[in-house]
Amino acid sequence: MRNEIALSVLEAAYHLDSDERTWLGALAESVRVLANSDAGTLAVIYEPEPAPFFVRNVAHATGPDTPKTDTVLEAFYDLESFAKLDPFAARTLHSITVCETSSEYVAASPNPEILDMLFGRKFHDLNVRDAFNIQGTDLAGRALCLMVPRSTTTSLSPTTRAVWRRVAVHLGAALRLRMSLAQQAETAPLDRAAAIFDGRTLACEDARGTAQETTVLANLREAVKAVDRARSRAVRQDAPQALELWRGLFAGRYSLADVFDSDGRRHIVVHENEPAVEADRRLTRRETQAALLAAAAHDDAHGAYALGVSRSTFRAHLRRGLRKLGVSDRAQLIEIADALRREEAE
Repeated sequence: MRNEIALSVLEAAYHLDSDERTWLGALAESVRVLANSDAGTLAVIYEPEPAPFFVRNVAHATGPDTPKTDTVLEAFYDLESFAKLDPFAARTLHSITVCETSSEYVAASPNPEILDMLFGRKFHDLNVRDAFNIQGTDLAGRALCLMVPRSTTTSLSPTTRAVWRRVAVHLGAALRLRMSLAQQAETAPLDRAAAIFDGRTLACEDARGTAQETTVLANLREAVKAVDRARSRAVRQDAPQALELWRGLFAGRYSLADVFDSDGRRHIVVHENEPAVEADRRLTRRETQAALLAAAAHDDAHGAYALGVSRSTFRAHLRRGLRKLGVSDRAQLIEIADALRREEAE
């Protein structure tokens, strides 16, 4: 897998000016070069209701030899219909962070024929036997998945998995940010920001609320410089280094996005974007976030990356949360994650 494509995905994910279908189309296009089948690539938003999951929106990126979109989507919806009926797939398929191929995912299934059932005749006719899936969750039950069809079963190297798992963290953060901003649609994009930086000079043009505080603003200036360096021609080819610079959150609560004004001038816009949870009656806000991230299949390293905190800090929040919930290990968290999300929504 070409890891240098990772930064193109992040840039598409955090470019939030367009409507949802156009945004998904740009994300699907950003990974099309990774496909080695005739089916193009797909970007999909899943909702948790009606259970077990529901396709909210999907976009298809095509190439010169790609069949008509209707043909690919028909095969895709057949796959999703089967997944809803399979107890193994329905339980976690679109509720966790994913960076693996479909063949790797179903290896734990008790049904040895599930892969051929998922990729049935319609996908086989398109020369698809597997798919590379990068999926992030917003911790409110929604998921954003990039599906890259493959002509043969594929396994990921540890290096490739490490890179794209961080990309999956960003997909979840970008989805969360987009959904939050959609609730403020009547407000101009630049008026929703905590801070605004010039896209060329990186100078701060405006800051509001806590972003005005000296320490916070200094951290945001460093974050803007870090992301600018990650996007540079020299660094973007080294995906691990670039993704280390471009964290899942900055200062524990902020995401950076591109906004273009009517004159085409680029602004780097800072938005508050930590997972929107209220403290569970038993847990603090951070403990709830850590518990939900762990339930969404984040290990300590990626949970820390998602929250923009150190690994030891994430581990401490999670350990305290598990103790208060009376849960002895992460596996049990999956059983209570839905209940936690419901409590936060009430």
